[in-house]
Amino acid sequence: MGEKAPEFAELFSALGFGINVSQFHRGLVTVGNTESRRKELVELLETLIKTQTLQKAEALRLRGRLQFAAGNVFGRIARASLAVITQHAYHSHSPKLDQKAILALTLHRSLLLDGRPREPKPAKGRPWFVQTDACYEPDGNSIFAGIGAVLFNDSGVPVRFFSQGLGDDLLQQLNPDARRTAIYECEFFALFCAFLVWGDRLSIETVFYTDNNAVRDALISCSTSNRVARSLLVATVALETVQQVSPWYARVPSDSNYSDGPSRQDNSKVLALGATEDKIDVMDCWARHQAPAQKWGEPQA
Repeated sequence: MGEKAPEFAELFSALGFGINVSQFHRGLVTVGNTESRRKELVELLETLIKTQTLQKAEALRLRGRLQFAAGNVFGRIARASLAVITQHAYHSHSPKLDQKAILALTLHRSLLLDGRPREPKPAKGRPWFVQTDACYEPDGNSIFAGIGAVLFNDSGVPVRFFSQGLGDDLLQQLNPDARRTAIYECEFFALFCAFLVWGDRLSIETVFYTDNNAVRDALISCSTSNRVARSLLVATVALETVQQVSPWYARVPSDSNYSDGPSRQDNSKVLALGATEDKIDVMDCWARHQAPAQKWGEPQA
C-alpha cells in the first residue's frame, strides 16, 4: 500500500532509483537515478562549481546526498569526490573550494550529466590488458615525440597496437607553456587514445598499464594540477562512464612495456608477436578529447 509499495512492473522506482528489469530474461538489469533526483543534484553541483564556496555543514549534507545517489553505481569516481568533500568539511580552514575539490565535483557531475543507467555485470575473472607509452626527446631545434599502445586479450596475447608520431601543431597543444619537457602530457594522451580506440572492445575488467607514475596517480586519485592533464583526465573519465568500464590503472616497468617500441615507431617486436596495427589520427583524437570538457565544463586552472 502507498507510494513505497508500487505494483509489479518492468520499470519501477525505489528510493530515488529507476530499475528496469524488462530484459531480465536476457540477463540484463539497469539501475539509475530518477530524472528528478539527477536534475536536482546537477543544479546543486553547478552552483557550487560556479561559486567555489562550500561551508562545513553544507559539505556534510552534500556528502550524504551524493553518497546516497551514488549507492547504485558506487565506484572510484564517486568515492574520490566524496573523499575530497569530507576532507574539505573537516580540514579546510576556509569555505573556499580548492582546485582539487572543484575537479572532484566536476567529475561527479559528469556521472549525473551522462544520465545513462548502469548495467551491473558479473565478473568473469579474465581481464583484458592495455600497455601505453610515449616519448619526448628534444634534439636541437626539433623534438622527436610519439605515442604507442598495445592491446592484449584475456589470454595475455597482444592482438592490436598503434604507433604514431606527434607533430609540432599537436605538441604545441600538449605543451602550451613551452616547458622543457611534456612527457607527462604525452603519456596521458597515449593512454586516452588507447581508451578511445579500443574502448568498445574492453570488458568491465580491464587493466591499463603506463610506465609514468604521475599519469597512474592522476587516474587513481581523479586529480591533477596540470591544466592539459586535467582536460585529458576529464576526457578519460568520460570514456569510463560512456563505456561503463571500471579499469584498474597500474605501472609497468619501462623494460617490460611492449608499447615502448611503438611509441618510437619501432613496431618489429609487436608485429613478430602477431599483433595488428590500428592507424589513428592523433589530431582527431585531440579534438575528440575536448568534447567532454565542453559538455561538462572544464575546471578552472
